[in-house]
Amino acid sequence: STNNGINWNEVFVSVGDVRSMVTNSIGHILAGTGQGMKRSTDGGAIWIASDSGLTTSSARSINSITISPTGTILIATFGGLFKSIDQGISWSQFSSISSAVSSIYWNSGGSIFAGSPFTVLRSQNDGASWDTLDTGISNAIHRTFFAPLQGLLLCGVDYFGVLRTTDNGNTWTKQNNFLTAAMVKSLLVFGNTVYAATAGGLFTSSDDGSSWLSNSLGNYFVETLHRSISNRIYAGVLGGLCFVSNDSGQTWSQIPSSS
Repeated sequence: STNNGINWNEVFVSVGDVRSMVTNSIGHILAGTGQGMKRSTDGGAIWIASDSGLTTSSARSINSITISPTGTILIATFGGLFKSIDQGISWSQFSSISSAVSSIYWNSGGSIFAGSPFTVLRSQNDGASWDTLDTGISNAIHRTFFAPLQGLLLCGVDYFGVLRTTDNGNTWTKQNNFLTAAMVKSLLVFGNTVYAATAGGLFTSSDDGSSWLSNSLGNYFVETLHRSISNRIYAGVLGGLCFVSNDSGQTWSQIPSSS
């Protein structure tokens, strides 16, 4: 889209489902897909494979991308964690984790959090070793999504709702008060509001996740959330629909799928 999401044109096909996207420090766009990493250096007009070092199909099945405070790019894949120190051109194994990882988050204090199929892992030494964080976390975790708050960290979990930690992940408490849909698919922090995309609609919290209100978007299966640099909020829902809000989620408009 070149007009703030009003209209869209498809820019590439046959790459698998796109699961995560970031823009690196030199303006290149990285797209993690089910069939590898794709990179664009021209604002999304042309895409090339950027899979050097991702030698297995499980490593090329990318779930999440994050950029560390020092600029290192980390990806969570079905084959473990990988890092890039050359803006996403090539990749190498990061840490000893070689099993599936659904999400990754690197905070400003240097702690790395990784969501695995059954728990949350934390490294405080650049991935050399990992702690299993299971106090207050159900072993039924399938997929996690992290959202940082001031002094807090929220973790959205498939089938378990929202968890919160105030001690850098040592302990977690469930924060599902009035959150009537436990399958959380994405979390977004915008100002003092937390947005939770769930299988039963969009929910918001103005008290760091302690309580939740159902949003006006409606009873959609909301899969992903994004805030643009112009402070618009985008919500992608099951079935390929996309909605945009210009007023912090108070009202929504459906975006046409193509121009």
